[in-house]
Amino acid sequence: MKSLYKLFLVGLVAFGASCSSDDPSVAGATTEPNTLQQASSSNDSNDVGTNPEPDTPFVAQLTDEQKAILVKAFGSYVDSGSFVWMNDDSGSSPDTSYEEILKLAYPFHTKASESFIHRSKDDRMDCDIAVFPEESGVQVREAFNSSVTYAGSQKIKSGVYASKLIDVDGVPVIVKSVGNARYWGYNVTCSEYLKQFEESCIEANGVFRDFGDGCRESILNLACSMLAPEGMDAETIVASFTEEYQGVCKEDSIRYAAFEDENGAIQACSGYGTVDLSGNSSSYSSCGQVEDSYDSVSARLSQEWRNSLTRTFDAYTAQFNDFTPDTINGGVFGIDSGVSLVKRKFYEELTFKDGLAYNTFPSAEVASSYKEEGIYPLPDSLIGVFFPEIANHVRSGTAYWVIVLKDVGAKGHVLHEISLEEVHVVDILKSGDSCPEDTAVYYSTYLIKGSSEWDVSGKQIVREPYVSPLWNCDNPESMEQIEPYGEWINTNGLI
Repeated sequence: MKSLYKLFLVGLVAFGASCSSDDPSVAGATTEPNTLQQASSSNDSNDVGTNPEPDTPFVAQLTDEQKAILVKAFGSYVDSGSFVWMNDDSGSSPDTSYEEILKLAYPFHTKASESFIHRSKDDRMDCDIAVFPEESGVQVREAFNSSVTYAGSQKIKSGVYASKLIDVDGVPVIVKSVGNARYWGYNVTCSEYLKQFEESCIEANGVFRDFGDGCRESILNLACSMLAPEGMDAETIVASFTEEYQGVCKEDSIRYAAFEDENGAIQACSGYGTVDLSGNSSSYSSCGQVEDSYDSVSARLSQEWRNSLTRTFDAYTAQFNDFTPDTINGGVFGIDSGVSLVKRKFYEELTFKDGLAYNTFPSAEVASSYKEEGIYPLPDSLIGVFFPEIANHVRSGTAYWVIVLKDVGAKGHVLHEISLEEVHVVDILKSGDSCPEDTAVYYSTYLIKGSSEWDVSGKQIVREPYVSPLWNCDNPESMEQIEPYGEWINTNGLI
């Protein structure tokens, strides 16, 4: 792998080495980095973006007390972020994990005392450092612009990287974070950066956590917590962060976006427009044709197709419970407005939070190699085999995956959520006292999307049962009408 030379990796191993001691205790001491590397290399669970236990970050050879302190540090760190979600009565506030991700992009809430701006000679890269002595930390916002000209939409990818010294139950801990990062260095891929960040954290004898799901969306939200070195005060640590980051930003401004020739820079352009007294207009622009990937015709056809669908995810779940809307009085602050509002009933278990389409496993011979429960990359050539209804509505440049489910006895399914370690599926079961034994084997599939760098190894398919009051063995009519299999589409998934 190429060396990344990124500021968010600088200092991780250095701090880890300075923390080592022959007599480990909670504060400022860990096992030797070399011993740690040997242990981690022999651990099969140490895959990029995966953890050995659900909801538990990868933990190096630390004492139980040290592990608890470093894991707790993540909560303390995100709680110190400045992002505040304004809750209201609409139920629009995010879940805890999403709010944590948002706060990684706003790791400080005080005003910076110093700032340093580094810009590459071709004006493509910005590397801005802000120092927050009141919070014992340093933040870097880095952005890279790959646009050809300044005209039109700018192709800018950025990320927020920070280091902060925090107190966890009286123990000083250093946390380094990556927030909302879509740029990881010139010619550096998401998976390369993720792997090296995690390895650097482990080498520093720290605890690594992925707040997202690896490179699925090509956006990284990561953190590494480690015990602070003994004998180093906050001022010294912040000065060390600042010095390191200054050097890397200066180096990056040359290395990753060097001004090598006149074609390297973003092209400036100008233009004007006039209207004469007769209403005739004229214009001039040196910008050339502005790139516009939006296809209004395709967008209109796609919308018409979605509007025409009847076998939707909403229609699928409506088979299994009563979603008859409730009528309530609309108003603000308890004052009745006299307007009636219709609110669709909500069942958490029957809520799709992922997936583009659902279907019975195809009978085509070409699909036979997928007939085992799991997650597989699905080439574009097979999308029409597995999901014929959406074959002409996939997006170019998007990687697709198929989840294969195996059932003994017919079941309905809701793809509830995909997390770092789990694929959470709700199995919809029949109700009633007269259900006959069903030992037949059924296979079904879900289509999902993610970047080609997404690592799905180690994800476990977890099932949760849900008994449908409407799919009732004592009601022969419901048994005939309800379709737990067949192709169903998420109308919002292919926008």
